[in-house]
Amino acid sequence: MPIPTGTASPSTPSPAPSETPTVTPTAQPTVCTVTATALHIRQGAGVEYAVIGWLTRGESVSVQNQRGAWYDIGAGWIHSKYCEVKP
Repeated sequence: MPIPTGTASPSTPSPAPSETPTVTPTAQPTVCTVTATALHIRQGAGVEYAVIGWLTRGESVSVQNQRGAWYDIGAGWIHSKYCEVKP
């Protein structure tokens, strides 16, 4: 059986567009107090980023920016679910 030949070029899938949430700077310095036993500090705003440190319950940090549910604390990012914000 002959192998059909053609002029079609192989298709290359294009990457799906990704939505990057915007970083929202906080108007005034906001203090966040950790409510979890331990809270990971990550390299970026998401669980897919590496853990670079941690905070313990009762520690307070200054929130510089926010991306979705994540707070930028300067040294890295923490999830807002595990801290209480006090303006």
